[in-house]
Amino acid sequence: MMMSSCVDNLDIALRDSESLKTESDVNASPAPDNLNTPIILPPYSWNRLTPPVITTYPFNFASNNNSIYEIGGEIYCAIGGMQEVFYKLNQTTMQWELFNDQYNVATTLAINTYLFSYQGKVYYASYQSDSMNECTAIDPVTGQTRNVQKFPGIVARDMITFNIGIKGYVMGGSHQGKALNQFWEYDFFLNQWKNKGALPGGPRAGATAKVIGNTVYYGLGYHLDFVNGLVVKRFHNDWISLVPSTNVATTKAPFPDYARYYAKGFVINSKVYLGWGVAFYVSGVMDFWEYNPATNVWTKKGNYGPVLNENDHNIGAFALGNNGYIVKGNLNEFWRYSRFLKLPQ
Repeated sequence: MMMSSCVDNLDIALRDSESLKTESDVNASPAPDNLNTPIILPPYSWNRLTPPVITTYPFNFASNNNSIYEIGGEIYCAIGGMQEVFYKLNQTTMQWELFNDQYNVATTLAINTYLFSYQGKVYYASYQSDSMNECTAIDPVTGQTRNVQKFPGIVARDMITFNIGIKGYVMGGSHQGKALNQFWEYDFFLNQWKNKGALPGGPRAGATAKVIGNTVYYGLGYHLDFVNGLVVKRFHNDWISLVPSTNVATTKAPFPDYARYYAKGFVINSKVYLGWGVAFYVSGVMDFWEYNPATNVWTKKGNYGPVLNENDHNIGAFALGNNGYIVKGNLNEFWRYSRFLKLPQ
């Protein structure tokens, strides 16, 4: 259901405010003006926002894929046939605006492998051949680049990548019919890679990883087997917590629905929200779950939209403050997962 502009403005104003408490804080939150009635925070729900109207290529195609990049605190959405066109989210108006990509960063990421971003720069690696593996960092606003130590592992498709503090991490991936069992750490200050050994949980690609504090929660994805001379994808539904600084990994409650790869989601209020993706014999899965690390419990939540759609795997997801957001296709749909402050009547 569409919300009024005044409610949208309230949401923007409170998005990063400490006024939006976690669920455990609700009963302890006094109302304004010294009233005794507590502030009521409704449960999270989906609200459809307005995407830009794109009248020339790449248009608002629902069936296309997209990629979300968080760079220097800004959110970019890459769309197009190769995801070579950048849109940037105006976090004041919550409108997507065409980004003047004068340094062709979107095209660069389309033909290379995205690793992570740090201090306003995007780090990527060449996928052209095993002999290259060259890495570069570029600022999409200034064009400033940084030479990065050559990646010593295998640059692959569907790798797991994330940041914790001053370290970036690369896990797994798919290369030449195999899922990789690699785990690498990159130090942004020292410009050095470190081999972290085997990947806890075994080789996989197309997995999902979400960071809370110094811990990454990851799982799902696939590995590849040869059956009668054919490459077959084997799907995972496991869920693992890992503290990379100590290499301590713990098996958690498995994902309770279809095993899958390309699952998408975000972290808000120290909880992981996850769903969608590609499952066995299912082109798009329409489910949405909350994982609470404190209790190790998955809870099913209401999804966006009214019906299952075969393209529900082509979703990009991110969080801003206490809200989660998803984008479908070429900015065909834009949704917010939020709750609104309700003052006493």
